[in-house]
Amino acid sequence: MGNTKSKKPVKAADRSPVKAELSQPAKDSPRQAPPQNPSAKPSTPSSSKSVGTKASQKEDGQAFSAKRLEEVFNKYKEEGEDEPMIGTTGMEKFCQDLEIDPEDVITLVIAYHLKAQQMGCFTKEEFMKGFEALGLDTLDKIKKHMPKFRAELDDAVTFKNIYRFTFDFSKEPQQKCIDIEIAQVLIGLLLVDRHALASSFLEFLKQQDSYKGLNVDQWTSLLEFCKTIDVNFGNYDENGAWPCVLDEWVTWAKEKKEGEEGADS
Repeated sequence: MGNTKSKKPVKAADRSPVKAELSQPAKDSPRQAPPQNPSAKPSTPSSSKSVGTKASQKEDGQAFSAKRLEEVFNKYKEEGEDEPMIGTTGMEKFCQDLEIDPEDVITLVIAYHLKAQQMGCFTKEEFMKGFEALGLDTLDKIKKHMPKFRAELDDAVTFKNIYRFTFDFSKEPQQKCIDIEIAQVLIGLLLVDRHALASSFLEFLKQQDSYKGLNVDQWTSLLEFCKTIDVNFGNYDENGAWPCVLDEWVTWAKEKKEGEEGADS
């Protein structure tokens, strides 16, 4: 899908996690097959074409079928696009059929596995390669896999990878920052239920007007800060190497707490 029409820009209002796929690094170029050893048995291809049937056996014992998966894609794809893709409308229908909310955090996990490059759409290549790697070729199989997708959020290493992926996935192409409103939504989805400090940072972002976005250092540092600093900032080092936005948040949070305590006394 090299010579394809560039994706249409996605409006901020449509950039919910499920209506979403993010900008990712360029895809790996196809691997070159090693010289064949006449005495060796033929190896199974590492990937299949987007159309046809692959004879690899998966968990349910059935051979994976790219044709079946393509039928799923065609059910949700946008009509009239130069590059086959599932857009906002198809994404909402896809989530509806999976019985998940379009703004459920699990949609970020799906986008992560599909290596989606932009919020608001799945390209055919992303959809086919991503679900083939998971061995899922029907809507029912994808639906049954939802608990496994959700469980990945509880694995620290996988969660960190998903969190980092979400930065690239959520920012506008060619931009270095996530829009502050998008950042607030994603922090609410990814961190608030997992780290006690995240709610305070979210409140700080909503009341300030200095920062219009978060860069990758601020984004990744926030997760590490929430994991390592206690809820009262007792082990916070003001001379540490945290981004300024986090230092300003701590100052704001402490002043806010002092003001509340003074009002109660």
